[in-house]
Amino acid sequence: MYKMGGLIKNMPFTFTFTMIAIIAMSGVPPLTGFGGKWLLTNALMEKGWYWIAAFAFFSSAVAFLYMFRLLQTVFLGQRKLEHAKLREAPAILLVPQVVMIAVIMVLSAYPKLLLDPLSAAVAPWLGGALVWDGFALQTHFGYWNAPMIMAVVAGVWMVPLVILLLISLTLKIQKVEQFNIVYAAERPHRPEDTHFAYNFFAHYDRAIGFLVRPRATAFWNTAVEWSYSLGASLRIFYNGNGQTYALFILMYFVAMFLVNGGILL
Repeated sequence: MYKMGGLIKNMPFTFTFTMIAIIAMSGVPPLTGFGGKWLLTNALMEKGWYWIAAFAFFSSAVAFLYMFRLLQTVFLGQRKLEHAKLREAPAILLVPQVVMIAVIMVLSAYPKLLLDPLSAAVAPWLGGALVWDGFALQTHFGYWNAPMIMAVVAGVWMVPLVILLLISLTLKIQKVEQFNIVYAAERPHRPEDTHFAYNFFAHYDRAIGFLVRPRATAFWNTAVEWSYSLGASLRIFYNGNGQTYALFILMYFVAMFLVNGGILL
């Protein structure tokens, strides 16, 4: 991915379809992934597994975060010079994406079209058919009204979009041209280091990384650090210098002579 960047200018349809797919996969509102995760969370809470339900709920944000890195690294940021004339994907690749995105959007707005047949199919073995109140799915812990959620999210996104469009029409927007990213007389260790999305999760790792690091890894990292410190201390004596070793040998014989002389006396 570090070989790409800024492809939203060349492939706007692919960018849009990828963004919708990432939102659906990560389980954030208002697309189908959110509905599936909402049903899963309700099922866990009905079992009394509240901690697992909480982890499943907050994992949506984490899932969106690590999948957004794909969107950012490939489509956003600065475009490579060799991609200046890159074109959108051909229709044979875009048409299936349009069909799949259309299915996702329809099922996101009207999940009853899919959930009712599935519920009827598994009811003889699992029981507990879904309860609907119009387009709202009812559970013990609340309800999920997919069309209303779609309308609310669309409104939330439309407001800033309209504001940005009005600003762009009333103000003179200055376009920033392509510029070079240079290193001050330094050569990067790897090509990945030159990409703007390099080390994307560094600040998250500094903030909450300790929560996901295995205790065994922390133990061995500590052991390695202590070993390095001990080695640095011993390097004062074992420094590879022959004269130093000869001095140690001389000091040893002098010490042995004094000890033996003290015992004889």
